[in-house]
Amino acid sequence: MNEKRAILIVEDDLITQKVLAHKLKSSGFEVYASRDGLDSLELVQKHAVAVVIVDMNLPHIQGDEIMSKLKEAIPGLIVYATSIKKKEYVSVDLLKKVNGFLQKPYTMKSLNDFIDDVSCII
Repeated sequence: MNEKRAILIVEDDLITQKVLAHKLKSSGFEVYASRDGLDSLELVQKHAVAVVIVDMNLPHIQGDEIMSKLKEAIPGLIVYATSIKKKEYVSVDLLKKVNGFLQKPYTMKSLNDFIDDVSCII
């Protein structure tokens, strides 16, 4: 297993961010957070983050723009998108940019499935 078990959550809703962070921390991940994504590249590089979870609707910059910048700077970075939209309503182009999709509101099953997937990857 890779030693890098750090995850960055890019989420502007503080409650959603804290719930996800708590679940990930209790599963053994080191968690960092950004409320607007503007500092995401810096955080990924500074903390050797292996996985980024990006909300698609942020106040200052859209999630797909953040993902593009992160993937360009760090080609092997694993990125998951999160949105209140159902997966079938998310653009195909966006889904091609990500390693996975996590729909909000989160359920315990979706969080556990996500953690299982990420644990297998990193």
